[in-house]
Amino acid sequence: MHHYSSPVGGSNTLVSIQYEERNRKLLKIMDTRFTKGKCLVLERSLSRPRTEVSLSAFSLLFSEMVQYCQSRVYSVSELQARLGDMGRGVGASLLDLLVLREKNGKRETKVLNILLFIKVSVWKSLFSKEADKLEQANDDDKTYYIIEKEPLVNTFISVPKENSTLNCAAFTAGMVEAILTHSGFPAKVTAHWHKGTTLMIKFDEAVITRDKQLDGRLINVTIEFKLKAINIQTIINNELPDCYTFSVTVLFDNRAHSGKVKISLRNQAIITECRDPSVSGHKENYMRVAFDVLVALVCGLSLALCGRSILRGIVLQNEFVRFFRQSLCRSVCWGDRLEFINGWYLLLIISDVLTIIASFIKIGIETKTLASYDVCGILMGTSTLLVWVGVIRYLSFFQKYNILIVTLRAAFPNVIRFCCCAAAIYMGYCFCGWIVLGPYHAKFRSLSTVSECLFSLINGDDMFATFSEVERSSTLVWIFSQLYLYTFISLFIYMVLSLFIALITGAYDTITQQAQEGPQVSDLHMFISQCMDTPTSGKFQSPEPPESCSLFCCFN
Repeated sequence: MHHYSSPVGGSNTLVSIQYEERNRKLLKIMDTRFTKGKCLVLERSLSRPRTEVSLSAFSLLFSEMVQYCQSRVYSVSELQARLGDMGRGVGASLLDLLVLREKNGKRETKVLNILLFIKVSVWKSLFSKEADKLEQANDDDKTYYIIEKEPLVNTFISVPKENSTLNCAAFTAGMVEAILTHSGFPAKVTAHWHKGTTLMIKFDEAVITRDKQLDGRLINVTIEFKLKAINIQTIINNELPDCYTFSVTVLFDNRAHSGKVKISLRNQAIITECRDPSVSGHKENYMRVAFDVLVALVCGLSLALCGRSILRGIVLQNEFVRFFRQSLCRSVCWGDRLEFINGWYLLLIISDVLTIIASFIKIGIETKTLASYDVCGILMGTSTLLVWVGVIRYLSFFQKYNILIVTLRAAFPNVIRFCCCAAAIYMGYCFCGWIVLGPYHAKFRSLSTVSECLFSLINGDDMFATFSEVERSSTLVWIFSQLYLYTFISLFIYMVLSLFIALITGAYDTITQQAQEGPQVSDLHMFISQCMDTPTSGKFQSPEPPESCSLFCCFN
């Protein structure tokens, strides 16, 4: 057992030199100790058996280290600080040995986990046993205690009465502090005499705040960043490069708490011309911009003319209704009223509005002031679809080509009524499948996917896969799924779909029969037929024709 007196400052020079020489040799032995395989100690695996240092060797080395530190300080606090500094160096190397160089090492993110790692793994590697206790302070959530009744560092050290406050476990406290700091949990660790030896660990406020944020259930994490890129245009067209800024958002969604985090990525691109002073020139896109302006002007003219025709039809309809009410004391049915409003003009108005908006967005894209590619594409595509549908109007002037339009017009009211009834049954099957089969079938996980699956089944698509992919973990649910799918397919394919086709066929037969027997004359057509004046009779001309004619005459 080694005894030492209180720290002294005026020690003999020869003794000091001997201490320094001896400790240099000891440190050299500790730093350059090799195994049989000529491998440094930090490169050895902890899984190798029987690598412990003998207790006598440890007590000798530690007592010499305490004496070395004691000879260079003047107070107990300074001695404990020196022991703590030496312990920090050992702790950093020990963490490297335990975690970074081991295959199964992992980085802890919670305060309790890192403390358990120290209490169990670190203590076993140092002292071949776990620490006695790990406690948290009752009045401070930042303070924890590791209690060791008989620490090995104090076992072979006797402290004089005048230095009774000295605790050589400051060396262990330094190791623990270094391990916590290098693991991302900065803390202040001190050694105290309480219930044996207690290491008081006081974490920084930021560590506790982070731990509380991680302690609650993770709902979602949003990562936002921006990327910049340059698109070099073709040199032949003398175009300037385009500068793109991509605003990227990555969302990790764990609201379901199902064990799988949904990951989604949203990207919004902003395009501008590069304004760097070293870039000069101009982009030759005037022809495309001029063409877009021309398209917008033509569509604007078409919109004005169609709107004029619709307004005139409404005015004429009101006059016709007033005449019938005042002269004949009769009301006009809605079918005759709709004869004054041309549906093709309404279709053209919608198409023109979409084309005008899309043209201006396209001009903004060409001039690098807008980047709404999706909106422009949707508007332009929809307007093009409506224009091509409007081409059918010109085919309706031929009786043999008019059969599609007439059949659709005749069948449309009955088809709408039939679809309303079928939609009620269809939605019932959708909700039933979503509620019952959602946990057991991938195609029934959401209401939209259920609707897509059932609509595919109506058209006979992917039937076998829908039957076979039902999980058989629950026999009751599997039997229900078979009844559910069989009844839906039988009802909608054999009955609903057949009746839907029968409605179209019935309307076609009705149109064919009317063509043979002659069309039914409505009140409007009967009223028009009473006029026996021919267009060349002169009764339909204005009494005073305009002296000049221009483009604006169309609006008079």
